[in-house]
This record gives sequence, structure tokens and C-alpha cells, in this order.
Amino acid sequence: MPAITTPWGLIIRRMTSPRLLTILLLSIVALYARGQNSTDNGFAYLRMNEVNSYAAKHFLTNFSEATSVSWIRESDFYIARFNEGNATGRAYYKKNGNFTCCIKRDPVDELDKKIKSAIVEKFPGCKIMIVTEISNLERKGFYINIKCGEYIKTLLYNDEGIQVTENIKDAGI
Repeated sequence: MPAITTPWGLIIRRMTSPRLLTILLLSIVALYARGQNSTDNGFAYLRMNEVNSYAAKHFLTNFSEATSVSWIRESDFYIARFNEGNATGRAYYKKNGNFTCCIKRDPVDELDKKIKSAIVEKFPGCKIMIVTEISNLERKGFYINIKCGEYIKTLLYNDEGIQVTENIKDAGI
């Protein structure tokens, strides 16, 4: 009497073939890679569940007006990249979630009038080029690049006044 065969044996053998398992594995890896977005410097953006909860809570409390927020991890820091109005910024947090500092690149035309007039008074005829704000949320300091004649100067403006930190001859590049 002939043996009764079912197609199930054939189906199971096909499902466990090395070719199908390889395709399945590569598909899973591709889906995982698609979920990871990388930044310009090759670091992967973090999902919120990968960010230290203390850092995330602090950021949401102190930077509530921030938009386009993305998190990355760089060496020993969690970094929140964000926009605030026309400024772009980065908030730095240690691994344990403690806030370190915030660095924002502010538009020149939004520089405080008091700061702008102090610079123009000390360096008449200069052109303000770049404004970088550094803050620990208690104190702020501004690094301001200006062009005075054939020199580019970097100024530090803080509670103590204006200090020239760099004075470089413009090569015209």
C-alpha cells in the first residue's frame, strides 16, 4: 500500500532552506538600519527611550520653546540639537543626566542692543559676523566674531565686559 504523504513536509523544508533564512535575516537587518537615522558626522540619532531620563526632563523644562529637537550621543555626553526661534543650539548633558552647558548660534540681527552698542563703541566701524552664546542657565557669555579693517577679532562679552580673545589678520579667503 502506498504511503500517504502530505505537502506539509515539503513546505516546512522550503521554509527552513538556507536561502530563505538568509533573505529573512538580511531583511531584518535592513529594517533595523532604516530605523536608525545618522547625523552629518555619522552619529546615530537617539530615540527618547535611549536618552537619560533626567537629561530629557531637564531639557523639556528649560528649553520648552525648542523645536526640531534631536538627540545624539557623543563620547561621554548626551547632546540635544534644537532650534529656538532663528537660533540653532546644542544642550550638553553628562551620562548621568547632569546639565553641562548650552551653546547657541544666534543671528547677528537679534543680538541684544546693549551688547551691540558696547561693541560698536569700543570698535567703531567694525562688522559683526558671528554670535555664539554659551550658557549654564545661570550665567551667559557671548563669543562674537567681528571684522575690523583687515583683522578678524573674537570677542568674549560677559558680566566683566568685553575682552579680545583672538586677533587674526584676514587672509581674504
